[in-house]
Amino acid sequence: MKNSEDGKEMFDEAQKKDGAEESDELGDGLIGVLEEKGFKIPEIAPLMAWTTYFSKMNPKDYGSHRVDYVDDTAVIYFNAFLDDNKREPAYYLDAPNQADEDRYNFAFFYRAFKDIKKHDKVKNVVINLSDNGGGAAGGLIAILGFLSKDGEVKMTNLDVTTNSYREECYHVDTNLDGVADDKDGFGGEYDFFIMTSPSSYSCANALPYFAQKEGLAKIIGAKPGGGDCVVGCFTDAYGNSGAFSGILKLGTMEGDKFVSNEKATKLDFDMMPSILDINNVPWYNPEGITEAVHQYKEGKKEIAYPQNGTL
Repeated sequence: MKNSEDGKEMFDEAQKKDGAEESDELGDGLIGVLEEKGFKIPEIAPLMAWTTYFSKMNPKDYGSHRVDYVDDTAVIYFNAFLDDNKREPAYYLDAPNQADEDRYNFAFFYRAFKDIKKHDKVKNVVINLSDNGGGAAGGLIAILGFLSKDGEVKMTNLDVTTNSYREECYHVDTNLDGVADDKDGFGGEYDFFIMTSPSSYSCANALPYFAQKEGLAKIIGAKPGGGDCVVGCFTDAYGNSGAFSGILKLGTMEGDKFVSNEKATKLDFDMMPSILDINNVPWYNPEGITEAVHQYKEGKKEIAYPQNGTL
């Protein structure tokens, strides 16, 4: 917001009003502007703070997506949910390539699992969503297909305008053999873990929720940040585009009651028992993430850091 043309103007005006000099930090002036615009600061400020934290912690040249291997564990990292349903020709005619990975999560996961299959030692696969702010629901559906045992995916939502509940069913052809069968998906072949943080938002909050509900993965890290609305997009008569929280909320029906996924995900293994451990958590360290997985498999419920705090 601060870096947009209108946002910068509002920010500068607020800073002048406060008599403050421009700063790269989140200042009182910007908080004031957000409050005037209707944002609930107690809800949005933590998310903004975590986003700022991860932007500073992200290692140089780490990339937007990658796969690392440590002992018996593969760590899949990506920072956005992406969908490219206009790709031509279809993957059945032209298999996913490296360039496709930047536009669609399906292509990245397809190639990632082809590589993981070559590593016979791998038993655990961790999907690291630590600084993933969400994105396209199509990417969410594709990834759930890879985690499932047969490519089957169920998405549930509530239309807040009609109060009607809907369940959507998909089959993801993860091996691209043209057949929707139980040869798709990798559930049962690996032990899946999803690592989250308070910066894991929207689709990055929905993925651990649906994976946990279906028993597809264990959730490790810190509690995800929330977000349960399907985002809508619009373009006005002047060509300006924007996004808004749509009328569909993600969640599940429990009896006759709809339960939002907003705050429903529970940690199976807590990697940040205290906020003081924030810098001890191996957010971008595959070796530390692997150690956390091993501690979970030993029966621990929260991580045990050594005295020096580094795994």
